[in-house]
Amino acid sequence: MYKIIISRLRRGTRRSSGNTCSIKKLLCMESRKDLYNKNASEKGVDMVSLDRDTMIRISKNPGWYQALYKSYGYAPNARELYDIAHKKMKDEVYYNMDKNDAEGMAKREAMEAAKRRVESLERVKDIVDKFDDGDMVAQPLLEPETYEQVYKPTVETLSQRNAVVKKSARDFALILSKMAESFQY
Repeated sequence: MYKIIISRLRRGTRRSSGNTCSIKKLLCMESRKDLYNKNASEKGVDMVSLDRDTMIRISKNPGWYQALYKSYGYAPNARELYDIAHKKMKDEVYYNMDKNDAEGMAKREAMEAAKRRVESLERVKDIVDKFDDGDMVAQPLLEPETYEQVYKPTVETLSQRNAVVKKSARDFALILSKMAESFQY
């Protein structure tokens, strides 16, 4: 491989009388092909030296991932990759599928069911993320009225104090709320 590059470089320098731009392009193309074939399963970039002063970055990611990175402007996360794979399957594989193909239709339905499960779990995650750890202890122990009218305002008021008070605000609010609850009933 490198002998081919050197011979092409020599031919290029004789013909173009020092046109280094075409030499660098040729070297870059050859290096990229060689690196891609050698590191097809690796990810990231390699820095390749063209000469003493010139270094280029060569991506080791597969072509489809490079295209995604270019279109998104950043590396897509796992959820975005899942959505892209789902859309590709839906558009390319299942679009022209025969409706009488029972096995294919079953696989398509399984894919759609998996997507619905993932979306459902994401909705649950969003709801769980809204909970506060301290509130998860207090809510089951208190009546809904006591939680809203005593616990929450007490925590808000005490959380505006210094760091020492802020640390014990939830505990104090829970004790106060339970006391208020016992006097109420």
